[in-house]
Amino acid sequence: MLLCTLLLLLSFHGKFCDAQESTLTYNVPEGLGGGSRVGDVAADSGTSGPYFFVPSTSEWFEFNLSGVITLLKPLDRETESEYTVLAIPVSGTPAISIDIFVTDENDNRPEFPRDKLNVEFSENVEVGTRRTLDSASDPDLGENSIVGYNITGGNIGEYFRIEAIEAFGDAKDLQLDLVVDKRLDREVLPHVDLVILAFDGGNPPLTGSMNVSIEIIDVNESPPSFYPPGEVEVNLSESFAVDDRVFQVYANDSDSGRNGLVIYRILEPSNPGGIFRIDSATGEIFLNKPLNFEDASSYTLLIKARDNGIAPLESPFKVVRITIQNENEHPPSIDVLFTSGDGSPKISEAASLGDFVARISVNDPDDDLENIDVQLIGGQDVFSLTTKDDIIYLICVAEPLDREDVPSYDIGIRAMDGGSPPLVAEIKFTLIVEDVNDNPPIFQDPPYTATKSETSLNGTLVATVSATDRDAGINAEVIYSIADTGEPFADWFVIQAESGMITTAKQLDREEASQVVLTVMASDLGVPSLNSTTTVTVTIADVNDNYPVFPVESYHSNVSEDVPERTCFLQVQATDADAGTSGQVTYSTGAGIPSHSQFSIDPNSGDICTTQELDRDGGITSFEFQVRATDGGGLSSVVLVEVDLLDVNDNAPEFYPESYA
Repeated sequence: MLLCTLLLLLSFHGKFCDAQESTLTYNVPEGLGGGSRVGDVAADSGTSGPYFFVPSTSEWFEFNLSGVITLLKPLDRETESEYTVLAIPVSGTPAISIDIFVTDENDNRPEFPRDKLNVEFSENVEVGTRRTLDSASDPDLGENSIVGYNITGGNIGEYFRIEAIEAFGDAKDLQLDLVVDKRLDREVLPHVDLVILAFDGGNPPLTGSMNVSIEIIDVNESPPSFYPPGEVEVNLSESFAVDDRVFQVYANDSDSGRNGLVIYRILEPSNPGGIFRIDSATGEIFLNKPLNFEDASSYTLLIKARDNGIAPLESPFKVVRITIQNENEHPPSIDVLFTSGDGSPKISEAASLGDFVARISVNDPDDDLENIDVQLIGGQDVFSLTTKDDIIYLICVAEPLDREDVPSYDIGIRAMDGGSPPLVAEIKFTLIVEDVNDNPPIFQDPPYTATKSETSLNGTLVATVSATDRDAGINAEVIYSIADTGEPFADWFVIQAESGMITTAKQLDREEASQVVLTVMASDLGVPSLNSTTTVTVTIADVNDNYPVFPVESYHSNVSEDVPERTCFLQVQATDADAGTSGQVTYSTGAGIPSHSQFSIDPNSGDICTTQELDRDGGITSFEFQVRATDGGGLSSVVLVEVDLLDVNDNAPEFYPESYA
């Protein structure tokens, strides 16, 4: 029945009450308790009830037919700040539009994104150096939101202060900076723990705190600096593709090592919603989320560059202003003509400074050519890019080339037009450095030594030499030869040109040469050929292949029969061409002397001596016997020795018979 009545009233109101609706406004403090009266429509509008309300029910309000609106439970402005209700008098008078605004109360404390923040300062930073800290947030409005910050604890010696700076000219958006207020000295103050308080303007004010742990670090002196300086303006179409590169900022740090490694970041307050992201290593800025011109027509990114020192230093802000707009259709075109004979990307390592590598032509149907920014990427600063007319560019050699150090270079050409937004074309290629024969072969582990027996067969491997050449291709191919240096026995050996294997070519004879020094040459196949030499010392090892040799075919000696016993009267000597024990000779007597010989021989000296008294008158007037010479390897030779006894007048005449008749 009630629903039917309402529908009839709405119909009646639509047909007969074309007069303009009146409006009531109520302001209700958030947090006001349930049961509180919001307003009385009849009293406040001067109309008569009863009333029907649209909507007829609400979880927040109770609507009485008499026009009294009562709060069912406390409101929260941060959840919903405005409610609209339509009161329709049953009498048919015009409907009353009721706007209920929730007024702000200081019911939210400032909150930092994190409870603790670690910060590092080098001890040599200038007074006034600042670090941007995480700002606190407070969803309340006006004076109930954040109005300031201060340090409430830990600032021993008052080395630091806090500054809250308006970001983007908005007094409600405060950038929180921690500022060095005195010269730091790590030996005096190595560590500081600060308590930073954010307070709002409520009465009483609400606060939130964050602990900042500050480490004082030794010394990294130079902060990164952006190049070129000043702000950057970039225009992007709202159809710009996600993950495409927007721009690249560059910062240099004059320090070396990790202190000179630059790391980039976007300060979050300047990048609402994370629309953009930056490559921390390269400074390339990419679109992270789709653009919508209706949501935001521009962005002002604040880029910081810090080094990777133990106490990292940060640059001042680099401002990149990005304007969102519509379209630029054609990127520049890039054509490359290489100056090599076959048109491929290569250049000789013997190229002179200023020689051309490639001819680059750039064109853009959308833009004047002088507005195109053409850059050379990569190449390790060995090449430069020049132009006279902004149409034809030349890649030139700027530093000496050495293929053995760097055999190739990765090079890119990037052309950015002046459109809004700018379009970029890029080509990449690998430039090959061609070899010239500028390195001789180098022997591995010279000089070489080897030992070979004099009985080695022809073709026996003596040694293998090896040389390498830092050049490439035919310039690195090595052949070997034995140089003609006048060494008299070098022809005993040959070398294989390709492998460097040295073998015997003739029968070796240590008795002719105990050591042969070969000069081996390694030559590359370049034109002209380069070479180097080394020595190979071959020691000829002895083999017992020589018999002892007497200087005469036989010895003859005369000995008086009256010489005393042990008289040495003759020395025989034999020589052996072998070395060591194989060439050591000992002597002995052989056939011809009875077992009780009248003679003996010294085995070492070869002296022949008498062993008893001699008597020619006993009937033996001469002797013949052999002397044997034996070397340490068992080879022996013999020689004949003849000894004649010389008569001595040692007998008186005797008559025989003793008597005569």
